[in-house]
Amino acid sequence: MAVPGIAVMLAGTVIEAIADRQKTVYQQRDDDKPDVLDTGLWALSRHPNYFGDSVVWDGARLAATASAPGALTFPAPAVMSYLLIFATGAKRTERRVQQRPDSTTTPLSMNSGARSQFR
Repeated sequence: MAVPGIAVMLAGTVIEAIADRQKTVYQQRDDDKPDVLDTGLWALSRHPNYFGDSVVWDGARLAATASAPGALTFPAPAVMSYLLIFATGAKRTERRVQQRPDSTTTPLSMNSGARSQFR
């Protein structure tokens, strides 16, 4: 399970890096940029960088199952996903976006399922 886990970690790293690069390019635009980044990975998800980070942790868990105490690593991806969604990532970003006077986005609600995360 170590090789598939490392492959999943690599995929997550690539997703996160591409999303971060797309966001940086968008933020550096001098022309009349749209209010919302909705191209590339950002057309598929509001937070592809957080998704990539979560995939990295899932891959780490998968890779760790190859060792005898691998079960002890189970809480790590669960805790990181929780933190990414509720503490430091998506939820906080959604609140900040909602406070903007020009905001027309639907709040991210964990009760409404994927409908609120994808357009």
